[in-house]
Amino acid sequence: MRKMVDMPAHTEQMEWKKVLKCLEKMLYEYPLLKISLENERELEQEGLSNLLPSMTSSYEHRTSKGYSEYQSSTEKYALLRAAKQMKLRQVERALEVLNMEEKAIIEEKYFNPMRHFDSYIYDKLGFSKSTYQRLKKSALKKLAVALNIM
Repeated sequence: MRKMVDMPAHTEQMEWKKVLKCLEKMLYEYPLLKISLENERELEQEGLSNLLPSMTSSYEHRTSKGYSEYQSSTEKYALLRAAKQMKLRQVERALEVLNMEEKAIIEEKYFNPMRHFDSYIYDKLGFSKSTYQRLKKSALKKLAVALNIM
């Protein structure tokens, strides 16, 4: 975490909590994004992409920042899909900086739909509590930096 020279410890801890909250939201969202994009891809391959309601063309007049623009629901869908794909790629790239132990912890903690307690995870992976906490914190800091959250 970036340290400011005269930042009090409690302020630094508050900043880390904000970073952690944002990072954990992204990590919990990752499996959902992955499934969503896989489902979209499957529908397209089967020629059923027209089943998605947001793909129907309609236009609405939008006024913002002093100019008007027309945007179809198809364009909105495409932008949303591109944003999902970008988030997915960014998380996947960030995961590459982790060592095997850190990656196992992140996958078990954030990508497992069962949402187990830390005690279950460190027992399952064969770590002591202190080793688990050290590795988890290290992994989260690496991910936060790689994802430009801190």
